[in-house]
Amino acid sequence: MPKSKRQKIFSLTQTTRKGREEKESLIEKVRECADKYSTVFVFSVATVRNQNMKEIRKTLADSRFLFGSNKVLIKALGDSPESAYKENFEKISSRLVGEVGLLFTNESLEDVTTYLKDFSRPDYARSGNKAEQTVTVPAGVLMRGDDPFPGNMDVQLRALGMPLKRDGGKLVIDQPYTICKEGDTLTPNQAHLLKLFWQQTAEFRVNPLGYWKDNEMHSL
Repeated sequence: MPKSKRQKIFSLTQTTRKGREEKESLIEKVRECADKYSTVFVFSVATVRNQNMKEIRKTLADSRFLFGSNKVLIKALGDSPESAYKENFEKISSRLVGEVGLLFTNESLEDVTTYLKDFSRPDYARSGNKAEQTVTVPAGVLMRGDDPFPGNMDVQLRALGMPLKRDGGKLVIDQPYTICKEGDTLTPNQAHLLKLFWQQTAEFRVNPLGYWKDNEMHSL
């Protein structure tokens, strides 16, 4: 009897080994940084944007940012006084909830805190975010910036809910179209439309939650 095509066996050995190696590598990096730097910040970000983080890393070039699975970070730091890599590191671990990262630094505590709290850049809102403002596309030719919207994107825009039509090579809507209203919880389609129309209605910010220094944890 021929073997069923559904009955296939896949080896997970390589995937498992790779995942384990990545976890071990992150644990090693955390502990190397803990030995090298005097201060550890815990900070939260709503979204990790590469360009914004690149700018922050450039400014704090002598410091080290680490992101990864919170479970792995907690494993590296320790989650109890007995398992803590350094004294009171378990108090850092207790703050690793949600989208957070670690910043290891030898820079001035005041300078780093002020910089992180003041850093702000326009950003694209994501699905699930609350709309900060109402965004309406006016009737007529669809514009993106100072130029008409590319005509080859009609199928994509229709799929996202825009009732448009063609007028020659241009994309047109007969009446104003509201992408989102202030206070809306953005759907994936709304978030995508905002990005396509270059509407940066959100704000990228870094929120320092606390820091460890001299074996003590402090809130911010």
